[in-house]
Amino acid sequence: MSATVEKYLARYAVPEARLPLQLPIEYEHVLVVPALGEPASFLGGVRRALGSGRNLLVLVVNSAPETAPALCARNHELLEELAACARARQLLHGEPPIVWLDLEGFDAVVVDRSSPGHQLPARQGVGLARKVGADLALGLKARGQLRATGFGSTDADASLPADYFSAGERALRDARAAVFPFTHGASAQASLARATAAYELSLRYYVLGLDHAGSSYAYHSLGSTLYVDFEAYAQVRGFPKRLAGEDFYLLDKLAKLAAVRRLETPSVRIAARLSTRVPFGTGPGVQRLLAGESGPEGLMLYAPRCFAVLGELLARFSEFGETRDVERMRLALTALPEGQVVLAHLDALGMPEMLRDALVQAKGSVQLSRRLRIWFDALRSLRLIHALRDHCHPSLPWRQALATAPFVRVHATSLESSVAVLRELEQRLAPALGALRGPAD
Repeated sequence: MSATVEKYLARYAVPEARLPLQLPIEYEHVLVVPALGEPASFLGGVRRALGSGRNLLVLVVNSAPETAPALCARNHELLEELAACARARQLLHGEPPIVWLDLEGFDAVVVDRSSPGHQLPARQGVGLARKVGADLALGLKARGQLRATGFGSTDADASLPADYFSAGERALRDARAAVFPFTHGASAQASLARATAAYELSLRYYVLGLDHAGSSYAYHSLGSTLYVDFEAYAQVRGFPKRLAGEDFYLLDKLAKLAAVRRLETPSVRIAARLSTRVPFGTGPGVQRLLAGESGPEGLMLYAPRCFAVLGELLARFSEFGETRDVERMRLALTALPEGQVVLAHLDALGMPEMLRDALVQAKGSVQLSRRLRIWFDALRSLRLIHALRDHCHPSLPWRQALATAPFVRVHATSLESSVAVLRELEQRLAPALGALRGPAD
């Protein structure tokens, strides 16, 4: 066990990670899944991946005081169904209840953080649920009960391919995290299918825009598509305890640490469904599109100019690495039509102080450029896009945005066909990215 992992487990991990759990055998790989109000049938989506070797599922059945009673009841049903269908069962811990199950084809460690007295604290939601599962897996790794370099993270609405673990482990040979490609499954409900296509279109458009701008953070942040190195996970102190967006923040930190690998294959399939389990994300996003006056056709996308301005900013940051001239960079940004908005936004984020410290601490141009890329991370990039949207370039109807964006240039016939085109465009993007990689890497 490395000093980094030892420190994380001692200071920052959840208590479950430090329990001396003894599993019957040693496992090759591990998959972490949080479950809230899910039927036992979701196991069909992960069975192909888990059944391809000695692999372990860490399932965190969770709820919180604010969780709807109907979802808590479904959690109870899930726990009972899993116990009933298990070929063997072993209680590993009592408070909270943690059991090992032989589920015919693969084994599972099930953590009950839903029953009375064991619920998660209020307003920590899926972020804490993922953290419980990942921390527990890290503890097993540290005690020699797992061989894998990293762990998979997915959701109960995902279907994983048989070669999921081999692809994830292969990616970690030269990266510290990997993002699987994804597609959304079909739906018999036409309106739901169209809303899901619209939401997927917005995700892909944003990533393509970031890539066009030269961002180091042009990847999808979906909790169902992650594969993470254990050591790196400990270095960035794991999943944050958030109601939503925990995947975004974890990847943001990992991308500053080392390369993030964008896989071409295999693909994770995500069910098209509505969900209110989290305040934002795919489920709520699809719900909002359905509830809008124009339905999915009312989808609005960021104006392409927002990404052009982001690209200009990143180019000026790169030049600053060579010139070390603050005034020259500010003058170049002021010359932009959106210059006042950009500089006001950056100054509010603390750019003057950051530049002052960076000039003192970074001796060479490479180090200075990297400092700026690390500072202007995925969250700050998103906030700039929002500032430009709110003050300079309002979002556009999706057909207009696709037709005018230089990184797409699609004259759309339908939402579904447009999604297919953007998927193909994504496959041409560079496979590795992160803040430590320069523009020419």
